[in-house]
Amino acid sequence: MRWMLSRDGFRKRNEEGKPIALHEFLVPLIQGWDSVVVKSEVEIGGTDQLFNFQIARQLQEAEGQEPQRCLMTPVIRGTDGRKMSKSFDNAIWLDESPTEMFGNIMSISDEVAEEWVGLLTDLDDFSDHPMERKKALAHDIVRQLHNQDEANEAQAFFESTVQRKELPTELPAVKQDTLFLLVANVRSESRSNARKLILGGGVKIDGEKATDPLCEPHVGAVVQVGKRIAVRVV
Repeated sequence: MRWMLSRDGFRKRNEEGKPIALHEFLVPLIQGWDSVVVKSEVEIGGTDQLFNFQIARQLQEAEGQEPQRCLMTPVIRGTDGRKMSKSFDNAIWLDESPTEMFGNIMSISDEVAEEWVGLLTDLDDFSDHPMERKKALAHDIVRQLHNQDEANEAQAFFESTVQRKELPTELPAVKQDTLFLLVANVRSESRSNARKLILGGGVKIDGEKATDPLCEPHVGAVVQVGKRIAVRVV
């Protein structure tokens, strides 16, 4: 039986005999050697790190050290159902605003939400309605990372702007510009991503979809970017 080393550990070499990338050897060795250098006694990580932890234990034993204890935790899935990762752009960031964090959590699937309840909260009293369950999850996570008042405000904002499709009475003001530059500014996005969002129908001007990145919204226009961002052109 032939085996190969991958990011997920050892697995059977497939029929195509794909080569092993150099970093697939180096990462477990370098990470394992860290444990030797710091004389680690305990290492905590996701179950996807099991192979790397085993390498660390072997290296420690080879250096005459007591092998570290390994605490494995389930891998948290991101907003798109895949492993939460910066590379996949599917993470909930700790520095997000309460309203942005609440809205992003509400975008996850019901299946992922059920996993998050057990992994990220101590909640045990839930409504049977999937939407209400997810709102309770989002509220609790925002409360943990911000505070109770901001969690309440974030939920109220979500319910009014997303569920009831109401616009806030006071909107942030943005300087008049071409649409793609305006969107790039309010979303802190690259210009190319702003264009994609507009062409994909994700931007509205005064309630109507705007698909021309070069158009220039008139002064006083309300520009909606996605479901949770709305600004007024000045």
